[in-house]
Amino acid sequence: MQSLALIAPLIILLPSLGTIINFFWGPKLNERFSSLIGITASASTFVVWLVLFSYLNGNYYQPAIVDLPILDGWIRIPSVGLEIPWQQRSIR
Repeated sequence: MQSLALIAPLIILLPSLGTIINFFWGPKLNERFSSLIGITASASTFVVWLVLFSYLNGNYYQPAIVDLPILDGWIRIPSVGLEIPWQQRSIR
């Protein structure tokens, strides 16, 4: 069930993808298909939210750390052995 938290970035990615498609190719598409893209992006984001909500409810609202394969290292240069990890520090 831990792998279900990996779909959390889709909440941002799906509407962004719909916006990009409609921004660049929306004028070339007819109005019905362009609106269908926007509605599908919004509805799929809502479905992802429902799945994540049920995951949190079943997990008793325990936090989950999501390590994306894209952001596994912020700056990495393997030839010199340099790795600066992606991290967030809290301000006190």
